[in-house]
Amino acid sequence: MNTNKYDVHLGRIVGCHGIKGTMKVKTNFNDPKLLLNVDKVLIVGKGIESKLASIQDCRLNGDTFLLTLAECSSRTDAEAMVSLDVYVSKSELPDLEEDNWWVSDLVGLSVFSTEGEELGTVLAVVGARSELLEIKRIGPDEQETVLVPFVRELVPTVDIPGKRIEIKMLPGLFAE
Repeated sequence: MNTNKYDVHLGRIVGCHGIKGTMKVKTNFNDPKLLLNVDKVLIVGKGIESKLASIQDCRLNGDTFLLTLAECSSRTDAEAMVSLDVYVSKSELPDLEEDNWWVSDLVGLSVFSTEGEELGTVLAVVGARSELLEIKRIGPDEQETVLVPFVRELVPTVDIPGKRIEIKMLPGLFAE
């Protein structure tokens, strides 16, 4: 089983719903409807072997998904999965509109100023709706990170094939 292709983080199992094994999954997708037609997911957690599972039912319930897996038939099964992460394969997801990206495509990209100065690397995309880029700075203190709002005015260039992002430098944005 090739689990490497399951590279898009759908969310985290945060609870149970009912008695038949349905789980509540919290996601940080801006448009969770993109995930409604997925057939398989990979369940991942610390200290457990990753498990590929078939989706029996998936529906939105407010800001969470109600996810029922064929391999999970009781509330006890579902409770055992609380706090585990759920991943999907990008190949099962619809194509994104222009100027939209999967978080997994952004993490690891090199970050440059629009003037060409190398600033660091995208460490994560954070916030309730993935609205901030967490950038690991280069330089004397490489452990320091900076949060940059992920808006076109500050991030005019996202070049996935070129593996780079360009940021418009504003006073104080990368202040020492």
